[in-house]
Amino acid sequence: MAKDKFLQSTWPILRVAHLYHVENKQIREISEITRLSPSTITRLLQRATKIGVVKVVIDDVLLHCINISKAISEKYKLRFTVVIPLSHFNIRPDELEKRYKDLALEGARYLQHIIKHEDVLGIGCNWMLRELAGFLNPCFKINAKFVAMSNMLLLNDNNLNIETFVAQFAKVFGHNNSFPHFNGLADGEAQMEEWIQRTDVQLHLEWYRRITVSIANVQCMFAEEHPMPILRKNLHPWELQELHEKGACGEFLLRFFDRAGNEIDSAVRRRTFAIDYDTYKRIPTKIVLAAGDTIARALDVFLEQGMADILIMDEYTAEELLRV
Repeated sequence: MAKDKFLQSTWPILRVAHLYHVENKQIREISEITRLSPSTITRLLQRATKIGVVKVVIDDVLLHCINISKAISEKYKLRFTVVIPLSHFNIRPDELEKRYKDLALEGARYLQHIIKHEDVLGIGCNWMLRELAGFLNPCFKINAKFVAMSNMLLLNDNNLNIETFVAQFAKVFGHNNSFPHFNGLADGEAQMEEWIQRTDVQLHLEWYRRITVSIANVQCMFAEEHPMPILRKNLHPWELQELHEKGACGEFLLRFFDRAGNEIDSAVRRRTFAIDYDTYKRIPTKIVLAAGDTIARALDVFLEQGMADILIMDEYTAEELLRV
């Protein structure tokens, strides 16, 4: 007698698999339709995959992004890399505004996924984080303190309003925050010294050392298509020339670094109010956002210095980074 005679019919497996995967029925609904118990339905669904009734196929673009993510994480010793599959959503490389918005959206989602009540969140306050703030979901509120690690919101850009920005974060993270209401660039070293002597500024600097999670974006210094003009128009021409002569290739938290990854000692540095790189590197979880066609070399230098734990980027930026 053939042993196949006692094998289970594939019809119940096929019917349950169709109801679940094609008709999108819940297990409770399938149980009512088939009069099978939920545990039996679960077992049949597992069997459907095992015998090939259901085959799991990952889209080629998505699989490509997963492989890129693993390669970048291994290369730069990152905890995790998120690669946004833009081509899957028919977003072209030249659609920079859409790329930046998708990056901000993914950053907001990931931040709310990992933040805890006991965390102190450090924020790099600029155009990218303004976009991110608009995607934060107030339905998932976590009362975590948030602190400005730098402030580009007042650098003569009418679209970057600090009160609105703080209010958007407060809807999600509560009203316990530390935001100095002056821009991140003093008029000169004398004003910088005056700021440092203030009690409220001293308290703010103390919060830098308590940050447990940070989020900010890295930028290419001289990329024409990037919103760096917001910063450039606040630097004197001779300051820009000094940065150029000293090999500036990127900016992060209002601090400029060269092709070796070192912060550039310049006149701009001496009037910058922002978290210093040594303190920043000690933050336990550092989330960094990056996008753009010309950022790859600056990002490579930045990551080699151990400046990120979690990297969020789009597919096209990731491909350029691996080609560096």
